[in-house]
Amino acid sequence: MTFLLIFLAALVGGTNTPLVKLNVSIFPPALVAFLRFFIAFLIILPLFFSKKKKFKKPTINLLVINSLFAGNILIFVYAVSKTSIIAAQVLYLLASVFVALFGYLILREKLTRIQIIGLSIAISGLLVLIASAATTNDIKSTGSLVGNLLTFIAVIDWSLYVVFSRKLSRQFSPLEITVYNFGMTALLSLIFLLPALKYNLTFLNNLALADISSVLAMAFLSTVVFFFLYQWIVKHTSAFISTMVNYLATAFAAIAGIIFFHESLTFYLFVGIVLIVFGAYLSAVKNFKLLS
Repeated sequence: MTFLLIFLAALVGGTNTPLVKLNVSIFPPALVAFLRFFIAFLIILPLFFSKKKKFKKPTINLLVINSLFAGNILIFVYAVSKTSIIAAQVLYLLASVFVALFGYLILREKLTRIQIIGLSIAISGLLVLIASAATTNDIKSTGSLVGNLLTFIAVIDWSLYVVFSRKLSRQFSPLEITVYNFGMTALLSLIFLLPALKYNLTFLNNLALADISSVLAMAFLSTVVFFFLYQWIVKHTSAFISTMVNYLATAFAAIAGIIFFHESLTFYLFVGIVLIVFGAYLSAVKNFKLLS
């Protein structure tokens, strides 16, 4: 049963980037972010109230991490339209590297020699992907320079979110933080969306049932369902297992990119993937030991 849920969480998590990639080819990126998290917010809200919870007054720290979460989403929806699914998903594995680095710089956590080596290896993989993107601009493989740089900024944003949200978990439950994250992301997406909709509504002309279904799948499967599966795994397994879900999800996303989006695994992309995955794994070794 546990193995099945781990596999399911990785599979559902692996649909995230492909579904976002698909939807930004149909709708404006800000609309994709808004629909995803507004629908997810409406789905998760009844569960929140069913647990007889009341909204706690948000603190400044909560609003800061909500904004970081929303910023990561908004940057990512623009980035994924300019890079490959494989490159975007692999770049997000760098989050464990920068969480370790920001933990050292902001929270004064110790960095082990292994983590420093992992950081160096992962950064070299990042440089390989960026250099290849700058020279080839192959959106079906290593992606474009702009797309990869935007994804990298989104990864930095997400890493800061993870670091700052650690202490906040003592004041708010994961469900409370998630409800606020979804609500803030929907609100900020709407603010970015309104000016764009004023001048561009052409996507409505060819809207099909399949397009609506892909939005619902993105909101329900890769957002709400993945959240609950991942929370169950974190609670009932080790830190190592819960982190490995991200690696498995990357593999599933890459398979989807190759099969459905005709992306290719080039030599430089392969080298970048190996360096980033290995470096990210070494950077997370300390967390495995501490949290298991």
